[in-house]
Amino acid sequence: MYSTKSLSGTETSFKITFVDLTTAVATYIDSKGGGCPPMRGGRPCIVCEASLEIVTAAKLVTGDGALDESVSLKLTTRAATTARFTLEVPAVNVKGTYLTKVTPDPGFTRSGVYVEGAFGDSFSGSHQTVPGVWNGFVAAELSKPGYINPVFTAHGYFPPQTGP
Repeated sequence: MYSTKSLSGTETSFKITFVDLTTAVATYIDSKGGGCPPMRGGRPCIVCEASLEIVTAAKLVTGDGALDESVSLKLTTRAATTARFTLEVPAVNVKGTYLTKVTPDPGFTRSGVYVEGAFGDSFSGSHQTVPGVWNGFVAAELSKPGYINPVFTAHGYFPPQTGP
């Protein structure tokens, strides 16, 4: 189970605010792939879609104070109708109370908060997509010596109908 969570079964509002778009930095990525080693004839191995990355300041806030984060957020898009992001906030930088509501099992420590979102699109593990709004999830990251990757626990989904 990895932890106990006092937020289980609760709902709250969640708001993403882009703070000052005049300072955002946009980078166009024209990905054409790379050549293969000579044994494959030098043909392209990877075919990627072109994309746009926008780095901007954002605020992620929940109505119950679990999240109150001011962050630098990188939005990535390959179409005019959607964008997506992933964000990891180290535990020492978390301003909200989210991690205080998670009690790790013995041997695990709270290492941060993970947020993933997609505008009007699905995300990893989504069960439904709501058009025209941010869809995503928030999870506490736990670490344990000997584990290569963090463990996600205490998931929260936005909007709620995207969750299990």
